[in-house]
Amino acid sequence: TRNRTLFPYTTLFRSFMNFKENLKKLMNERNLKNVELANKAGLTRASISYYLLGKREPNLEALEKLKNALACSYDDLLK
Repeated sequence: TRNRTLFPYTTLFRSFMNFKENLKKLMNERNLKNVELANKAGLTRASISYYLLGKREPNLEALEKLKNALACSYDDLLK
């Protein structure tokens, strides 16, 4: 049986596993380089690089900024 208290966290973890690939795809579709997205989103170039490498996951505030900068939904970033 599945431990129900861990379910939301495992689902979120799986979403972040897709995050870096989704971010790459959205950036390619919009012809954005790391520095361009960073400037547009108000984040550092280093943060974007870490996200693309899968070394860091964005917090909710950064995720909101990326969503707005890429003109996409949370689902586009996380699913």
